[in-house]
This record gives sequence, structure tokens and C-alpha cells, in this order.
Amino acid sequence: MRVGRILEDLDALAGNVATLHCSGISVDGLPVLLATVTVDKITMSRPGDLTKDMKISGQVIWVGKSSMDILISVFSLDAQGAPVGGAWLVSTFTFVARNPRTEGAIGVPGLILETEEEKALFNERQKNYETTNQRRKKTLANVGYDWPDERSLAIGNQLLQEARPLIDMPALANGESILVSSTKLSNAFICHRQQRNIYGRIFGGFLMRKAFELASATAYLFCGVNPRFREIDHVVFRKPVNVGDLIKLESRVLYTCQSLRTLKPLMHVEVVVEVAKPEERSSFVSNTFQFTFEKPDGGTVKRVLPATLEEARTVVKRMEENRVDDL
Repeated sequence: MRVGRILEDLDALAGNVATLHCSGISVDGLPVLLATVTVDKITMSRPGDLTKDMKISGQVIWVGKSSMDILISVFSLDAQGAPVGGAWLVSTFTFVARNPRTEGAIGVPGLILETEEEKALFNERQKNYETTNQRRKKTLANVGYDWPDERSLAIGNQLLQEARPLIDMPALANGESILVSSTKLSNAFICHRQQRNIYGRIFGGFLMRKAFELASATAYLFCGVNPRFREIDHVVFRKPVNVGDLIKLESRVLYTCQSLRTLKPLMHVEVVVEVAKPEERSSFVSNTFQFTFEKPDGGTVKRVLPATLEEARTVVKRMEENRVDDL
């Protein structure tokens, strides 16, 4: 199954739902601009059944002043076309509406909540709004991660200490460990018109697919078998990508652990998407994706250790964010 293509389709459908919801508003006859700003954690609860047809459904479940949340679900269907076993992949996409002339915020139509399920979904998203908004603002501000407490600092120092033999005496180091920098993989490409959305910007789902494919290859090279996708963490689209932009992707395995549910090894892979401007001698980060993969045949994988303070902070941050997840 090409999970990357499914991720791309999720964003495409979410964009169609957002466009349909805002089809009744315009500015001087021009449709409003719609852009994906965040994607909630995408979790695959179980592998999709390739012997059955699949259905992707989407609906607006919450609206703010100029933003809307769209719930996307993927189902397997039986021979009669009815969903089987509930959704096996679910996520929520947040879109914002912009004035096509000024690119300032513009109001979106409200929702009429008719069922208890719709009211429950709306209220849940309303409660999560402030948390999600603060997280997005922190990401856009590029606020670095600092040690939140003594426990996190101690973990970081311990990881760096364990990495010293790999740095100073690699021939004598424990063969069961490897440095984060030794797991890196990279890719680069130029964005073409075929990947643009209706507003002329590069389609967010395309970037998600390319990041997933690089992350999957990184996990494959690391564990030696084709990995099983488990989840993508919360995604914030920092800056738009345009046709003709040179994109650089760099991936690395941050750390490994054991799944609490399956007891199989998990690999946490980070992919940084950077837009390079060679003519201007400049570049900027467009997105950072965090993927989790599982080694499907069980067994063991090497332990990954940071070699620098920056790597240690990133690793400990991911460990703390994943500590509450029952993977």
C-alpha cells in the first residue's frame, strides 16, 4: 500500500471540503484563498485491507472566525459498499480563509449542528482550539526547545554521555548503538506546475507524501525490513512553497523504543523540509514532519544516540511528546 499517496489524497479531499464550505463567499467575484495550516496527528490504527475497496470521507466539524477543522476518515468497505470495522486512519486538517486581494483573514460560514455527534465533535475541537493555536504560534515563531525540568536535562546529559564512546572511540564502542548523524538520508527536487493547487502554490499533500517516502526509506535502511507506518505527529505548515522552488529534505532517526501494544521496535524519524533560494544565498524551513514506524517482524534494532546538544534537545523533546502516547 502506498501510504504516501493516501496521505496526499487526505489533504486533497480536505481541500475540496473546505472549498465547498466556502463556495458561497467571494471578494469582487474572486473565490477566497484556502490554505492548510495544521494537520492533527495521523494514526493508522491497523493496516488497510488491500482486498477491499476503500473510502475516504471528510466533513467540517468546527469553524472559527476565519478557520475551519475538517475531519478526514479512511474506511474499508464490504461487498455491499458498507464500512467494515470502523475507520483505520483518522486525522483533522485545519484550513484558513484569506482575502484573494490582500491575503488578510476573511470570515467563513458557520455550522448548523443538528445531531448530538456533530455537537460533541464541535465542542471537543473548541476545547482543543487554544492548545492547538498556541502550539502553532510557537512553531511559527521558531521557538527553540529548552530543558523544561531537571528530569529532561538529566536524560539529555545521560544520552550524550552514552554517545561519547561512539564519538571518541568508535572501534571500541558498543555495536548495539549508532549516532543520530549516521542515520541521515536526504533528497532534493524542484517543484513543478503539476504539483500546484488551484491558488498556484505547491500542494501541501505533495510535500507530505515526499516527506513520508524519505522517512520510510530511512527507517527501511535502518532496520533492514520494510517498515510499517504507525503515525505522523501534529504538522504545522510554516511557510508556503511556490512553483520553481528548490526543496531539500533531510531525514534522521531520532530514537528507538518498544511498542507498548505490539512489543515490536518503533523508530521515530524526523524529516525537515527546507526551501533553498540559491540566487539569494538564503533558505528557510517550510515544514518539520515527525513519523513513527514499526519493525513488523519484531526482533531488535540499534539504539540511536545524539552527539550534540542540539540533537539531545530534539531527541528528548520527541521522547517527552511521545511519552503519553500508547503506541
